[in-house]
Amino acid sequence: MLPPGVYSVTQIEQEKNPVSQVIQLVSLLEFLLNFVNPNQLGKEGKPATVGERVDANRALFANPPDVFFGIGVRNNIVHAKASDVTDAEIKRAVSHLLNAVKEIRQHPNLPQSVRLEVFASAAEMASAPTRAVTTSQLPPAPPAPNFNSANQSAPTSSRPLTQTAAVNSSPSYTTKVTPRPTMTPQQPEHKVSTNTIRNIAIALALLAAVLFLAKPAWHLIHEKLYGSEEETRITRTQAESALKTIRRSYGNKPVFAAKVIEADSAWRDAEIAFNQGKFKEAEPLYRRVLGVGDELALKETERKDAQQFFDEMKKARDAANAAQAPQYATGVWQEAENLRRLAETALKNGDSATAKQNALQAQQKYEEAKIAADATPKPEPSPTPVPVTPPNPEAGNSDARVRPRPESD
Repeated sequence: MLPPGVYSVTQIEQEKNPVSQVIQLVSLLEFLLNFVNPNQLGKEGKPATVGERVDANRALFANPPDVFFGIGVRNNIVHAKASDVTDAEIKRAVSHLLNAVKEIRQHPNLPQSVRLEVFASAAEMASAPTRAVTTSQLPPAPPAPNFNSANQSAPTSSRPLTQTAAVNSSPSYTTKVTPRPTMTPQQPEHKVSTNTIRNIAIALALLAAVLFLAKPAWHLIHEKLYGSEEETRITRTQAESALKTIRRSYGNKPVFAAKVIEADSAWRDAEIAFNQGKFKEAEPLYRRVLGVGDELALKETERKDAQQFFDEMKKARDAANAAQAPQYATGVWQEAENLRRLAETALKNGDSATAKQNALQAQQKYEEAKIAADATPKPEPSPTPVPVTPPNPEAGNSDARVRPRPESD
């Protein structure tokens, strides 16, 4: 009879759960290899594992890597390692392990009784005779006392005779023997019921299912409590790129200094939470870095738009200045100058909206000043008199611009 937890090939093939088939096939393979090398030891003198037994008997298998693949699938199922197995891999493991068991079927070290019990077909198992119940041999009946003898007398008491000890002689088959209990108690035969085997299989299947689902369940609970590492890692990469852009594009501009400091602080706190595995806490901090980057990009766009208004204002100011607006439209010119200063201050403080509004108003005032200056009549400039040098008659045809040399005494 096979030990508990070890099933025949027919029973394993009839099992409907592939996970249970993998576990049962590995147990059967280890059971058979124990007959091949009964005294094999593993590392440090410990009992050899099934993998070590397969490695020591590679010559028995047509493709040892397939056998190790099946054992690895069983280990992942039982021990719930980091690498999960798919349904296709489980079915492949069942096929490889079943081939491995059949490949060592004819090994001479396997007892004939074990071979018959492990590899018996379903029809053979159904037609096999049931095991006979063994009973101890009954002793012969004690000889009847002869009360007719002169030396013996018939008993006067009705008390039955004391039971005699067992006799090893063969009973007589000419007389019907009445069954009697023997003096030596019979040891009960230990048998495992079918219900017990089924319950053990169900327990193993449930245990394998629990171990198989333990990792996904743990990941789900962990993500519920601390957030998803994969999603946070993606956000972290985006935030790191945004922080580099913030430092490179806005780090040397005083108007954006506060936002740069805010992004650096959020990144530092997010990194601390991420390294501690608190992904749910790190996620909003990384997104804050992304938000600062978007805010700065928007402010930079507004600043460039405001710069266009400043360029138009400068052109209007130059035109008004050329029209002598400071002299002939002093009031309007002064209003335009005040608005220009307000626009420059707002732009320096990062208030692009106010800067654009003041720059537009200043441009309009410069244009009004130019129009007023152009409409104001201006005095004609007096010609500058040119000194005329009288001609020197003595000079003849010489250049009149040559000053005559004074005569010496």
